[in-house]
Amino acid sequence: MTATAAMDARRTAPGPSGHLLIGQLPELRRDSFEFLIGLAREHGDVVRFRVGPVIVHLVTDPGGVQHVLQDNNRNYGKQTRGFQKLRLVLGQGLLTSEGDFWRRQRRIAQPGFHKDKIRRFADQMTRATERMLQRWTAREPGGAPIDVAHEMMLLTLNIVGETLLSLDTTEESERVGAAVTLTLEHIQRRMFAMFPVVDDLPLEHLNPPMRARPEPLRMR
Repeated sequence: MTATAAMDARRTAPGPSGHLLIGQLPELRRDSFEFLIGLAREHGDVVRFRVGPVIVHLVTDPGGVQHVLQDNNRNYGKQTRGFQKLRLVLGQGLLTSEGDFWRRQRRIAQPGFHKDKIRRFADQMTRATERMLQRWTAREPGGAPIDVAHEMMLLTLNIVGETLLSLDTTEESERVGAAVTLTLEHIQRRMFAMFPVVDDLPLEHLNPPMRARPEPLRMR
């Protein structure tokens, strides 16, 4: 996607009309996962829709994603409500910062992600994944559904613990995973709140919970 194509997409990208005042906010809050997938299926690689007064563009084409995140990233800043809410939890890290501050952090972190070090982590990542699959296989037939999102959270925490901290976090993963999931859902509610919420005030009752992920998948 070229810069010209991106500008054209901003003006002409297809998308749903939505509600006059609040756009697609109800659909997004009801089931964000299914809503976004449905937009891509119905309208294509670049979709334009509204969340209240905010214009949003959903980009799912790999070339478009590369254009936004890599080739022309300076044109897409992080001074948005979404990144503002993420900073409440993540601070000014690589994900949420930009500009000179981001470049300094990237230089500091880069040695830890050299390809040779990542290659050495591969065995640990593979073993953690195999343990998860063995646990799935050992389940009783017809047992409770597996929440794949939850399982991926536990797997990620185990891999991070082993590769970056040299710790076995298996016993703590359930508790930490539940806390991370709750935190992300809290942040997402504030990102898609009907009205901006003052972060220091406990006003969650103004913005009821939204279902942020699909129902657990049943493994047969």
